[in-house]
Amino acid sequence: MLNHAEQEGSRVAVNAWGLNGNFGAYTADSRSLDVFVHDNPEFLPIFSAGDDPNQNSSKVMAPSTAKNVLSIGASTTNVSGSVANFSSLGPSLDGRVKPDLVAPGVAICSGRAEEAKIPSGWSCGTGSHSSGDALYMSLSGSSQATAVAGGSVSLIREYLREHVGVSSPTASLLKATAINGALDLGVANIPNSQEGWGQISVSNTVIPSYNGNDLETFHENSRTLSAGFSTLYQFDIDPSSGIDITLVWTDVAGSANSAQNESRLVNDLDLLLTSPDGTIFKGNVMLNGYSVANGVHDSINNVERIKIAPGSTMTSGKWQVQVSHAGGLDQSYSLVLTGDATWMLKQTWLHLMALFSLLQLHLWLMI
Repeated sequence: MLNHAEQEGSRVAVNAWGLNGNFGAYTADSRSLDVFVHDNPEFLPIFSAGDDPNQNSSKVMAPSTAKNVLSIGASTTNVSGSVANFSSLGPSLDGRVKPDLVAPGVAICSGRAEEAKIPSGWSCGTGSHSSGDALYMSLSGSSQATAVAGGSVSLIREYLREHVGVSSPTASLLKATAINGALDLGVANIPNSQEGWGQISVSNTVIPSYNGNDLETFHENSRTLSAGFSTLYQFDIDPSSGIDITLVWTDVAGSANSAQNESRLVNDLDLLLTSPDGTIFKGNVMLNGYSVANGVHDSINNVERIKIAPGSTMTSGKWQVQVSHAGGLDQSYSLVLTGDATWMLKQTWLHLMALFSLLQLHLWLMI
């Protein structure tokens, strides 16, 4: 199914379906999707997280549990926004943040097939089929939310191509960009099992601002690291407008046969931010929706975020962003940073311990 879409030129695919069973599990279908995206790195499948009126934990549907897809739950369509009371909850059984995002999925005016003689929603919009039946009906569900997310991601992709100048955005960049611009609904508490990283927002993604002032966004489409290497970026940042950083990589497919509570991560990348005064923030070490200093690197997710709250009194100046490869195979990644920032420097370097190991190997070969 996805092969045909990719061959016809599609780069974003909406899949408003899932398996009725194996909730939260990394299944053979999840693995197959991870293989497909890894083999087709510019193709992003978007999957419905599913509906669960009982709101039990880890009820996200497979294959939205795949690492390399964008899993979508449903939010309400009012101005303030909240997670719909039927949207399936995460996390996945191996502890990854799922759904990735939510999108409006309540009372969405949707197309009605002419063959649908017993519609499941009331009429909306204008126009009718030749039979006299309405062309549209109002529906609610994560399926409708997935369609909204698909349109949103397509607009973000168009923006990256036409305004940023990224001619072939990778799936990891699309995912990182959408997550980086998402809005935390209600009380600040991302990531969580209801909304994942928040509600998708095209406007906050492509024209981010704070207190009426436009912010800058830096995009790294695809950069490859070997195990033991790091890439260091340096920015001149005023943190009072907040800092948002998202790292995403299209990971190698994990095992569908191992115990479901075991990590599916194959290549382990780490995100780290160092302030001018030496304070260190690590990816996904968060409290009440914002990053806190120190903590332990995430070894489960292939999405890592650092979020510094607006109004921060931390020092302006040279901030360093580091992406490190803690172990595994060569791995490409995408990185997005938004803030009152100016990019200054980028360099790749080998960890001292890895260099020491290479020297040991060289000396051994000489003996």
